Parts: sequence; structure tokens; C-alpha cells
Amino acid sequence: MRVLIAGGSGLVGSALNKHLTNKGMQVKVLSRHAENPIYQWHPAEGKINTLALEEADIVINLAGANIAGALWTNSYKKLLRDSRIDSTRTLVENLHSVSKKPRHFIQASAIGYYPNGNEWMDEEQESGNDFLGKLTADWEQEAKPVEDNNTLLSTLRLGIVLQADEGFLGKTVAPAKFGLSAAFGDGKQHISWIHIDDLVDIFSWMIENEVAGVFNATADQPVSNKEMTSAIAKAIHRPYFLPNIPRAILKVIFGDLSAELLANHMVSNKKLQTKGFSFRFKDIETALNNLLHG
Repeated sequence: MRVLIAGGSGLVGSALNKHLTNKGMQVKVLSRHAENPIYQWHPAEGKINTLALEEADIVINLAGANIAGALWTNSYKKLLRDSRIDSTRTLVENLHSVSKKPRHFIQASAIGYYPNGNEWMDEEQESGNDFLGKLTADWEQEAKPVEDNNTLLSTLRLGIVLQADEGFLGKTVAPAKFGLSAAFGDGKQHISWIHIDDLVDIFSWMIENEVAGVFNATADQPVSNKEMTSAIAKAIHRPYFLPNIPRAILKVIFGDLSAELLANHMVSNKKLQTKGFSFRFKDIETALNNLLHG
């Protein structure tokens, strides 16, 4: 099984590369820097080494700038959008021109697709009207023409990915080690998360079972921001006593990015489970214990 990963050097891509390789799949990645086993591409220019597509049975698209990689200035918002739209468009348009088509295309998306709210969101829910809602909806739309090539299309709306020392968890554990844990806003907003091991399992399960469609990649039990903050402090045996950080202060410090920090998403994974996928990490305590003390 030959797998091509776009965005293979990021948090998810690196873990997925290792996971699929350990399962005996032949994995290669796309990069702007050409070196074996990496194929070269320049998505901003719509250019790609089409041999990468012709040699792939499976294409996984994770490419896109880090949502929380910088303050959301107008220029960074443009980067967030362009890096996703350009990469997906480059893959899809070039797929039309190659003689041998991949049989499966897996497109990453995010639960930022959904509007904020305290109700369960499933895959039938329409997208939100905020920046991330519109961005993810357009990102998913760019991938849909691959189905014209008789290629299976799967779209995974990723929750907050938890991985030791990296991403959300890495940034949250750092202040917690000094007893500086603090919830955001009123702390009641829901966080729909997923353990990195469950996430890479979903990708390989989709490949092995040829599962197509749109799916939420989130654990069974979302937690509030306050519950997440408390659970992390407890997991590393540190106190949690600071007051919440008010919304107004978050807005001053983080600007438009504060909207992501205060996002409220209760996202259901029932569709995945109905299809037969079994999660290993269903509650936050078990996930944190594994990641932080594994």
C-alpha cells in the first residue's frame, strides 16, 4: 500500500507517517524541499511532481498553516486560508491529469466547521458563519471534485488533537507545571478533543476498510475548558487555583485568535462508531494519563 501525505511534517503528519510505516505501508510526503522519500511541490503556484500522485494508492491531505501558529492578523488569516485552499486545489487539479488515479483521498478538516453552541453537532450540521466555519467549508469543498475520478473521498473533521509535549497539550502543560493553570472566559465552553493515537488509528482504519464520507474525529466525551484545565493540572500533580482569564483580556492579548480559544463545540463521533471504529481513549483522564505518564 503506497501512501502520499501532504503536510507530513506537522504534528499529525509526523505521527501518521510513523504509524502507517509501522503497519507496513510505503509512505512518502510532499514538501517544498526535494529529498528522498519526499516529492517536491509548490502549492502556492499550483505545481507538483505528478509522479507523486501516479505512484500513490492513497493520498492524505493535511496541508495547512497552524491555526494557533500566530495572532490572527489579516495577513495570517490569508495564510491560513491560502495554505489550505491552494494545497487542496493543487492536489485535486493535478489528479485530473495523471493516468493512474489514487483509489482513496482523505481530506483533513476541523471541528471549527461547526457553529458555537451547547448542542451536539453531527456531520449533517451546516457550517458556521465565522472565519473558521467559512474556511473549513471552503476547504472541504475544494476536495470534492476528486470523486469525479472514481476516487473515494473521506473528510475528517479533527477535534483538538492531544499529543504529549506538542500542540494544544504542550502549550497548556507548560504554565501548569508552574501552577499557572487558568481557564478561559467563563470556562464553560466545550472542547471536543482526540488522542493522537486514536486519530492515526482512524486514518489507517479508513484506508484498510475503504470508508468514504464525512466524519467527526473526536473522543466520546467533550469537556469544558475549566474541566480540561483542571484535569491537566491534576494529571501533573500541580495546583489549580488561579481565577479564569476574562474574555476581554483574551481579546486584548490574542485579538481575533481569542475566538478560537473561546470556541464552544460539542461534537459527536457516533457516525464513526456506527461504521465500526472503536476508540481507545474515551475520557480525558485516561487520555492525559497515557500521554503524560505513558
